[in-house]
Amino acid sequence: MDKEVICEVLSRLIGYTEPTGDSTIDKIRAENNSTLIYVTYQCIETLIENAENRNSGFTSVERIGKHSYDALNNIVDMITDSGMKGNNNEV
Repeated sequence: MDKEVICEVLSRLIGYTEPTGDSTIDKIRAENNSTLIYVTYQCIETLIENAENRNSGFTSVERIGKHSYDALNNIVDMITDSGMKGNNNEV
C-alpha cells in the first residue's frame, strides 16, 4: 500500500485531534490524541529496534537499520526545530 494512503487511512481511523474549544468535542479529540500518541510511540519503538541493525554486517539489514536511524535523527531535528524543549513540556 502507498505510504500516503496509509497515512490517510490512519488519520481517518484515529479521527480529529485538533482542539476546538468545545469541551464535548474536545473530550473525543483528546481520546483520539491519546490514540495518536500510542501509535506514534509504537512506530518509534519499531524504528529504534530496526536502527539497532545499522551495523549488522548484512547489506540489506544495514540498509533498513540506517534508514531507521536517519529517520529517528530527523524526528529529533523536527522536534528541536519546532522549539519544543526536553522533558519540561515548555514550548
